[in-house]
Amino acid sequence: MKNLLYIFFFVIYLGSCTSAPGDYLVLDNVVYVENFPEVFILDNGTPVNLDVIGILSISIEDSMIIVTTSDKKGMWSFYSLPEYYFMGKYLTMGMGPNEFLSTPLVEQQNIFKQSGHLLGLIYDFQSGKLYKMNISETLQKNRLSMSQTSDSLPRFLFNFTMIDTNTFLCKEVNNNRTQQIRYVLRQGWNKSSRNLEKLNAASIRQGENINILATDTKRSSDGKKIVEVGIALNQINLYSIDDSFGKTICVGKQVDNINKIQNVDRRERMYTYINVTAHPNYFSALYLNDTDINYQRGTSKNPSIQFIDWDGKPLAEIKLDRMITSYAIDFIHGSLYVVDSNSEEELYKYDILEVLKKIKL
Repeated sequence: MKNLLYIFFFVIYLGSCTSAPGDYLVLDNVVYVENFPEVFILDNGTPVNLDVIGILSISIEDSMIIVTTSDKKGMWSFYSLPEYYFMGKYLTMGMGPNEFLSTPLVEQQNIFKQSGHLLGLIYDFQSGKLYKMNISETLQKNRLSMSQTSDSLPRFLFNFTMIDTNTFLCKEVNNNRTQQIRYVLRQGWNKSSRNLEKLNAASIRQGENINILATDTKRSSDGKKIVEVGIALNQINLYSIDDSFGKTICVGKQVDNINKIQNVDRRERMYTYINVTAHPNYFSALYLNDTDINYQRGTSKNPSIQFIDWDGKPLAEIKLDRMITSYAIDFIHGSLYVVDSNSEEELYKYDILEVLKKIKL
């Protein structure tokens, strides 16, 4: 068992007297984590040939893998697991009915089950339109079953997360582009909470890179908790909308100071987390912790996947042998699928059945 530093304390005010409240994207309860109790190293990945154009993102639902590709005539391809039987491709790019102005990455969408059907709420970033796709019916009838919802959403939301079918967590940039504002949208009404207001207080200077405040956001399967991983900050914010729970998990010894980051050359700023995935009893996050210039040049060190439960307790870390941009876990067959960014978006598969058994995930 690896040593684990897991320290709780309540923060009344962060930093020295020169720090401003907007210098931190944190909640009141902060946890510092330097090591994970279980660490695994993977080096046995095998290529998976799906014969698709440019894999961008993947997600696994039951015994099916959904692949986002650069194919504008069918941006989502569906394959059965584990035999990779092709089940069809859907979602086209264009300006017509049920078409998208930008590619909806499957790992960023809201996929859920309702009345025995697998559904997807798909947000079009450039138009602000929200579509409901009946994935089960689409695959059964070999014909797209999708319609635009009546929900009115802003364009260019940084995050859009479904709490339930009538309630959404949105995050957009304020007018002077110095803050990212979270709010709960329910039947046309905007609501806030103490947790949201605490995070919304984080700010940058005008003209700075708004992505310093960027996060990838997911909700727990019961809709009670939200997890946000910092794209440029070394922390994870885990909270409930009703303020009954709130915690910041800092990976390292010190919470990142936004003001100090703005004084660092943009190319040398850290790229911390790439994305986060929600699972029933925990979430997993793809952790890079390398400079932005290395990431953009494709020379970053290999990332790891961190597993943390919904109470904020670290569980395990899987270290990878390649640079990846997206991943998904097939719990039925004990496999990890990753998109390798250094090999023309190829898909690789790892056997992690024994890993999952050992850490009981």
